[in-house]
Amino acid sequence: MNGAVEKFAKALKMDFHLGYQPDDEARKVRLAVAQLADTEGTRLVQQGYIDDAIKEFEKARSLAPDHFREPPRDRALNVVRLLAFNADKEGRRLAAQAKTQETLDAFRKAHNLDPKAYSYNPEEEVSRAVADTTLWQADGWLGQLQSQVQNNTPDLAEKTFEQAKLKDPSLAFVPKDYVNRVRARLLVLQGRTAARALKLDEAIEKFRQAQRLNWELEFDPEQLARRHVGKAYIGRARYLASTTGHDEDAKAALKKGLDLLTNLKPQEPNRSLDLDAEKQVRLLPALSSVHINLDTRTNPALLSLCRQGFIDEAYSIYERACNVDPLVEVPAEFWNSLCWFAATRDVEGAKRFGFAIDLALALEPENDGFRDTRGLVRALLGDRKGAIRDFEAYISYAQNFKNRKVRRELIRLLRSDTPIARIFTPEVLKQLKTE
Repeated sequence: MNGAVEKFAKALKMDFHLGYQPDDEARKVRLAVAQLADTEGTRLVQQGYIDDAIKEFEKARSLAPDHFREPPRDRALNVVRLLAFNADKEGRRLAAQAKTQETLDAFRKAHNLDPKAYSYNPEEEVSRAVADTTLWQADGWLGQLQSQVQNNTPDLAEKTFEQAKLKDPSLAFVPKDYVNRVRARLLVLQGRTAARALKLDEAIEKFRQAQRLNWELEFDPEQLARRHVGKAYIGRARYLASTTGHDEDAKAALKKGLDLLTNLKPQEPNRSLDLDAEKQVRLLPALSSVHINLDTRTNPALLSLCRQGFIDEAYSIYERACNVDPLVEVPAEFWNSLCWFAATRDVEGAKRFGFAIDLALALEPENDGFRDTRGLVRALLGDRKGAIRDFEAYISYAQNFKNRKVRRELIRLLRSDTPIARIFTPEVLKQLKTE
């Protein structure tokens, strides 16, 4: 970086008409080279050269660490998952067009890229995919419906749902009710956007509107708004504390954030809202000065460890991060992943980390995937009625007919006298884990 800056500075001295800032120009070049390395890494993954791809991802991260934050090996694994997912999806699209050989090629690609997630026999999967064509088409209609709601065309969205229901009659909703569920979800997202902009009243109103459209959403509008606005103020304090001459503004923002978050339940473990604001404001720029941002450094590691099954290790990292920065921020997805991968391991995992899904839903109560996780935890811990409600909430938004089918079968079994241990066998938990 320093060498590049020197060369740009030298060029600027030779011709001042160039009109750029050496630091900025060097940074742009490094980012461009990093992006090329990332693209090359993706190409190598497609060809199966994982170790070579990791080297390219390492290069990208070393050149532009703020832009490429994922650990190189995790980046490679995520690219593999995405390519396999897209190949499987393409295979199902081709199956709907009766293109048998192309379908087989796509399924082979998905299976070869990620044999754990796509453990099927490609030849047998072709036959299943052809039989599932109409259900796959229903998922396509549901995907279109989301866009139509975002574009504020609810009448068109209702007609689209009718088309989806023709393909999958098990979608047992009145079209208007289903569209209202999607609209409610969008309003919650808009409320969170308002909260990030520190607009408390606007966020509360958006959340209230969402509940009027979907009464099954489980949250208190005011508390949800306070939680997100409070976190936004702490994020603002973090930014101001790292900016010279804004200590008082940082302390004011921190106090507002803490006031909003106090007495909200649930609270993240190992975090204290009763802290010395002045000390906290001094801590943040100190960490920044040595290029330590616990949020961006910790989060990729936490999520990666959860996905690989190292649940205790991930939680231990979170605890240690809290010891340094009691207001360290982790995303809702971490709490969900912690709980999901613990619960799909065994019942003891659900008992120990079941609290985590409540933290995830406290941040994103509209997230159907999080409701699915809580449904699994509740079922494993014997709360059949609660599990059924959560699985039904998941089904009402899931755009994957296979997952809907699995949850309907779980609901059927939960309504029967079948023991929980016979419903959620190790094989079933393993299958859920790979979804």
